[in-house]
Amino acid sequence: MAERSADRVTPHVARWAAGLLPDPQDVGFTVVDGGKRTGRRLVELGLGVLDAVFLVSDDPGQAGGALATLIRCISGVPVAATIDLTDRGSAPYSLAEFAVACVELRRILDTSRPADARDLRHAHDSG
Repeated sequence: MAERSADRVTPHVARWAAGLLPDPQDVGFTVVDGGKRTGRRLVELGLGVLDAVFLVSDDPGQAGGALATLIRCISGVPVAATIDLTDRGSAPYSLAEFAVACVELRRILDTSRPADARDLRHAHDSG
């Protein structure tokens, strides 16, 4: 299979994004199952940085469907368990705080495009 240009670009974009976001080891959240609260870390989910950027919900206070399912599976809790993204436990950052940065980064990535000849001309040139 031929390599796509996106396959060559993705590692570079991922490194750039990782430099803008907190380390996943420093991002915490709490899983609440019944009355039991268990602090977890984002690193436990085994996500790449771009996976995390695109899995967080547009509402930083809510875990999106896919992210919530992954958290419940990794944590071994039932669907009825809730996920508190604002409770960081002993981590320096909460998943809600991380999600705010991810949403903004996703907006940048969604509107980006590869550079082309338009980017090489002078601003006063036409065409």
